[in-house]
Amino acid sequence: MLPSHLEQFLNDSLGPFRQMPLPGGDINQAMRLESARGHYFLKFHNRPPEQMFQREAEGLEAIAGINPGLVPTVEAVHPQGLVLEWLDLGPGPVGGACGRALAEVHRSPAPRWGGQADNFLGTLRQRQPACTSWAELYGEYRLLPLAPGCPPTLRSAIERLIPRLGELLDDRDPPSHLHGDLWAGNAGQRRNGRPVLYDPAYATGHRELDLAMSLLFGGFSPSFYSEYEACFALQPGWRDRVRLHQLYFVLAHFKLFGSPYDVQAFEVASHYL
Repeated sequence: MLPSHLEQFLNDSLGPFRQMPLPGGDINQAMRLESARGHYFLKFHNRPPEQMFQREAEGLEAIAGINPGLVPTVEAVHPQGLVLEWLDLGPGPVGGACGRALAEVHRSPAPRWGGQADNFLGTLRQRQPACTSWAELYGEYRLLPLAPGCPPTLRSAIERLIPRLGELLDDRDPPSHLHGDLWAGNAGQRRNGRPVLYDPAYATGHRELDLAMSLLFGGFSPSFYSEYEACFALQPGWRDRVRLHQLYFVLAHFKLFGSPYDVQAFEVASHYL
């Protein structure tokens, strides 16, 4: 059931509408909305963190400013929900066209490491102050905030790992615009074959973070990576850093969903100590 304030907002924004619940979603609920003005996708939450949907809308618009059409159009934003254009997605895994599109986004110059308003990965706040290096942003504002509340051995491993990030992470690439939560469930292709990305946790950071997340749960075809590299070659040793960049997402999953992600996170952190 839609929250009453959101339902009134939708009526004011779209006119009378028909709603159809959609499956899936661990954090938010989703619906297809149909009105005389068109068809829309709605994601909503009864008690979201303040500005969660506004920040997501801003992330979508930032990516759209680099590659128009790569993300769904934002139609309306409410404190409890986000209305997007309805996407008619085609079947099959994400392929080479998406790899090229992501490379184009990453290749577009970003001004600095961080420097955006705080936003969210799921319902977890991401702090994004401007930093002097990727190691600072990743260590101090990605890993460290997730350490409190972890089992003592995991927290200790995180705290010992952070001072080593300067030597472990790549420092040759400049900052890139990032999707920030690029698993297979957040990417697809339209019926015409054009790639599309959604549900971002937008940031400016190291592009290897997006590639690492894409490998965490599978679902991207080999052509995605080959076409990405053909468009924007990755630095030597990037695959050796995949698990290090995945650590943030594994820790986030522990915070959101609990065990056994703490065990996986400890294994990853220990690998780099």
